Amino acid sequence: GSDPNLYRTNRVYEKKTNRSADDWSDLIDLLAALNETPDADYEAALHRVANVELWVRYFALNTMVANQETSLGMGKDGDFALYRGVEDPRFILIPYDTDSMFGTVGGLEAPLWRATRLAAVERFLTHPSVAPLYYAELRRLMDTVFAPATIEPLIDQLLGPWMDEAGRQRLKQFVRDRNAYIAANIPGSKLNVTSVLPFDAYFHTTDPATPMTGTADPLLTRSVTVNGLPAAWDPVLARWSIDAVPLLPGINRIVIQTFDDAGDLVSWRNWDIWRNDVTGTAADGTLPGDTVWHTGEGPFLIRSELTVPAGATLRIEPGVSVFFDSNARMIVRGRLLALGEPTRRIQFTRIPKTYGYWNGILFEDATEENRLEHVDFNYTHEQAVFLTNSVFVAEDVQWGHAAGPIIRIRHSSVVVRNSRFPDIQYAQHVSGVGIRPGGRFLLEGNVFGTTTDYQDIVDFSDDGSAGAVVEIRNNHFLGGSDDALDLDGTEAFIEGNVFENFHKANTSTSESSAIASGEYEGRPARLTVVRNVFRNNDYGMMLKERARVRLENNTFLGHTHAALGFAEPERPWAGPPERVELIGNLFAEEQAVFGNLDPERVRNGTITLEVRQCLFPAAAGLWPEEFAPAEQGNRAGDPRWVNPPEDLRLRPGSPAAGAGPNGLDIGAAVPAGASISGEPPAVTPLDHATLRVAGPGIVAYRFRLDGAGEWSEPRPVGEPIELTGLPPGPHHVEVIGQDVAGAWQPETAPTRSRTWEVDPDAPAIEISEVLAANRSFTDPMGGAADWVELHNRSDRPIDLAGLRLTDDPARPDRFTFPAGFSLAPGERRVFYAGNAGGPEAGWLGFSLNAGGDGLWLFDTVERGGALLDQVTFGPQLPDFSLARDPAGRWTLAEPTPGEANRPVPTGDPAMVRLS
Repeated sequence: GSDPNLYRTNRVYEKKTNRSADDWSDLIDLLAALNETPDADYEAALHRVANVELWVRYFALNTMVANQETSLGMGKDGDFALYRGVEDPRFILIPYDTDSMFGTVGGLEAPLWRATRLAAVERFLTHPSVAPLYYAELRRLMDTVFAPATIEPLIDQLLGPWMDEAGRQRLKQFVRDRNAYIAANIPGSKLNVTSVLPFDAYFHTTDPATPMTGTADPLLTRSVTVNGLPAAWDPVLARWSIDAVPLLPGINRIVIQTFDDAGDLVSWRNWDIWRNDVTGTAADGTLPGDTVWHTGEGPFLIRSELTVPAGATLRIEPGVSVFFDSNARMIVRGRLLALGEPTRRIQFTRIPKTYGYWNGILFEDATEENRLEHVDFNYTHEQAVFLTNSVFVAEDVQWGHAAGPIIRIRHSSVVVRNSRFPDIQYAQHVSGVGIRPGGRFLLEGNVFGTTTDYQDIVDFSDDGSAGAVVEIRNNHFLGGSDDALDLDGTEAFIEGNVFENFHKANTSTSESSAIASGEYEGRPARLTVVRNVFRNNDYGMMLKERARVRLENNTFLGHTHAALGFAEPERPWAGPPERVELIGNLFAEEQAVFGNLDPERVRNGTITLEVRQCLFPAAAGLWPEEFAPAEQGNRAGDPRWVNPPEDLRLRPGSPAAGAGPNGLDIGAAVPAGASISGEPPAVTPLDHATLRVAGPGIVAYRFRLDGAGEWSEPRPVGEPIELTGLPPGPHHVEVIGQDVAGAWQPETAPTRSRTWEVDPDAPAIEISEVLAANRSFTDPMGGAADWVELHNRSDRPIDLAGLRLTDDPARPDRFTFPAGFSLAPGERRVFYAGNAGGPEAGWLGFSLNAGGDGLWLFDTVERGGALLDQVTFGPQLPDFSLARDPAGRWTLAEPTPGEANRPVPTGDPAMVRLS
């Protein structure tokens, strides 16, 4: 209620501060929000009145220590405190009376949810937005504060003077046992399904719908769908359920998906259910013409062979099952359109409760576009798909239980997107020769399982007669015993893939690598390889047989032989590559960067090897400096990844940050498409600008200014954007790039430059660089004076006479530039601190304090003495300067007096510790 007497009478609640104000409205508001808010508004009200994160921590800590005191954390209505701040008025729960913890009065198996005995706490802790936080906080505390390596030394440190060894060991053992009990009572993270249906080859039923239930990750899950239908979700039990999932005749692939609080997919799994109340329709022979297999009419049974003749189209509607007998097959000489939906997938599989394998779908001269969407292939033998002079497009196709190859190609057009290939044995997932004239070979967004023996995942050869570029984009190759990609004679664009776990497990003389080049009918491979991650393979790439390869912005990590191989030791007849360009690549944790490279072949020109702006391992001997000189932007160091090997984004201060081509980072974690550099500082007096366009694999671009008007005509990346006559105000440029394969960056997702403002009145002169802790740079007088660099950022000369520079804004005249000093357009000039020389020689007459100081540049008195620029700084590192980066921001730099500034990597702020 709203009467304060209900709270202060008999000390139900007692104020410890602000007693004289006698204001109970905040407490009344808190309790009303917790108990009286409608369910639809509860979450918002909760975050308004309570610091939810700290409330969750309060209950989790009480659970971890098994607090047996009659407190809120135990489900009792006493022994707790509340604090409400001024700047942050959300209430915080504070433990009170903590003398019954760590097993001193039992509690080893105190339930995780015992605090929910109180109705208000139950509503709070079991709310769908809070329960996952509680589970996550328990897990965090077990992994950090209550981990034995953390808490046991703390017990010794705090209690050593007061408790004997046996007592401390009892506490330590209690923590271990309590951790184990809590871990055992947090539901598992795996997405599971529980079924009451009978199983015989499949879970099966004759009903048109079935209930389903299961469990999911309690820490991340906020909602669950089953074939797109919302399921009920219990966040405490981590259990989902749904009363009725509709079933079509035949095999139903049910897709269960879980989502987090942002609505992003967390996990998914398939669950097949056979509705077996219909015998099916025979479908052998040759179709008489255009045919439709309608939803609900299946299953269709092919006992031997079904032919779709030239000129005919077979259209299969969503949810239809097509069953094949052993060795049966479909031949398409006309057109096949199998267009399923995400929740009503089409099934191509063997007849249930049989054990043979069928022989796939053969496309013979099927030159109209054949399209498969949301389709499942299972139990194929000779191949799942065989294409001869045909056009084939697959989107979200899942192949499984295959006893042979998946796709075999003979001079066809093939596009496979967002599909899954299974683990197979003694076979290749995709293999073939040649692209049909006017066709494509594109694998994009797929996941490829493993294979065994002397078999590649993708083995494709091409003579180039179709003029097409093989495209391998954004796939994940999970591993194998030979190569992921074996590309002979092909011109290929390989972008955004992950290649991992390729290790030789066969008796051939060949080596195992993620990508291998080779010749086909005398034609060498030409490969452009950008933005890929190579990790834990024998070799990242095997470069041989006159290949011409450009590698740009790739990441190589942890190869057992070398990141790049230049020869196969047991195949001396396979010659070296002809040309290898390495630009912006990151190599880390490698046994070697270049494997089997004969340096003499580089020196005598047999191999052209160019290496620019790459990062190499810091270990001695792993930076091939002869072929990767530092003056080409190459360097060595720790890349400072966020969480390798999974998360290869760069932490702050990485030597790879901004050090790659055109100002991008080094390595694969860069955006696709065009990149832009050369933007002016945030504010500039100039009405013109020159911008450079590049990007991994980008060969041409179009641009527009300020997001308006038509896109420019295409131009090569070597041609800069020249902007002139820009009016005052903000400006930016948008760019779309075209890659080596001819694909354009979408106009809806252009690369956008930094915004800059043209201000004709902006000062044309700036303080560009300051060295306040000089130890090694010699001044004109032979000493090591500190110095200041001024920069004319305009296109006209500047007369410095009468301008004033000072380290004290209250004394602006400490140094006045004498007559005769000027700066040419773009010029940088250094002025020295101290009195070793006179003002006419550019000596300022005052010193700089390495412990922290400032500089102020004022206009002439005659022009009003306005402040033109300033910088203040703290303690400085010896022989490092403070300098402006290209965007005009101050940063740590390598001193470059009179030259363009050169920022240097800094430490990672996350590694700072207070001691």
